[in-house]
Amino acid sequence: DYDWGNLQKLEASLKTALVTEGLFNDEAQALLNTWQVSYFKSAGLRVFFLCPRAWTDYYLPLQISLPARIDRVMVGRIELVTPDDRAKLEQIAALSPAKIFSQVSEFQKDGLQHYPQLLRSVYNGKMPFSEIVPFPESYQKYLDLGRFRNALLLDEAKEKPTPGLTAFIGDFGLESYWFAGRPGGS
Repeated sequence: DYDWGNLQKLEASLKTALVTEGLFNDEAQALLNTWQVSYFKSAGLRVFFLCPRAWTDYYLPLQISLPARIDRVMVGRIELVTPDDRAKLEQIAALSPAKIFSQVSEFQKDGLQHYPQLLRSVYNGKMPFSEIVPFPESYQKYLDLGRFRNALLLDEAKEKPTPGLTAFIGDFGLESYWFAGRPGGS
């Protein structure tokens, strides 16, 4: 499913659909280019669809003072939460706070050891941080949840709070993503 050839087929199919709906070839390619990291090269399962023109015009009305031909194309995207995603959340939630603290401490120790020599390469986009220091298993599961991992994690913590989720959010510094109404929050 994640073969490079399949990505190229998906992009070609989307480009054809965008051009068929009225975009110029270069406009369609520009859209695809902006979606590379967030839609095509990040973890997650998503469904793409074209919204009917009537829907777009109704919900996003547009008026132009001079007569002109306007072709509008709205692409919808739905991020799906898979059973594998749910399993990863459950695995994180099942960890003990002590285990999470241990993983965070080890990660910080290893990261600080390699920090001075290699951080410039990470910041310049020449290598991912994970090549310098392997991520702890729990954090890799979190990263594998994809683009909306924070929303998934916080929803899980809201719906099924566990000491493991609370520790994971706090120890990995994700508390800034907490909603204002959380217990003890402001």
